[in-house]
Amino acid sequence: MLRCRQVLPAVAVASLVGVCFGSVSNASPSDGAGAESCSFVLTPPTVVQVSDTSMVLATVKPGPCTLDGNPNHSTVCVSIQGADSQGQCGNKQGPEPASVYYPYRPGATYVVTGRGCADVYEDPTHPSTGPMHTVCQSLGPFSFAL
Repeated sequence: MLRCRQVLPAVAVASLVGVCFGSVSNASPSDGAGAESCSFVLTPPTVVQVSDTSMVLATVKPGPCTLDGNPNHSTVCVSIQGADSQGQCGNKQGPEPASVYYPYRPGATYVVTGRGCADVYEDPTHPSTGPMHTVCQSLGPFSFAL
């Protein structure tokens, strides 16, 4: 069974809301932008076999976008809670999902974070003439016992 809990830094307790019990997790844009943006989805880590080696796989992928938003970058990171390790991250440019593999340690708690960015046009009625800005969304940290 997959167990998940939100890891809350003291500063973010009042502003961060997360729900996760082995399901897909979404978060709102980190910079407080309005409705012009893309959402990003962090999939819970799973144990997979890679060349006969057990690895933990986590992914961040773009979700729905407003008509004037285009995903341009995704990042996902995995580490072991309490371990003296910096973990590993995977990055992907454009609308493709970012994935990361991390060595599996049975019974360990894995901390997963993600970040997704999208280009958003300030004037969606004239996207080729209006200025564009980047809106990013942070996901997590979430912890999973595997």
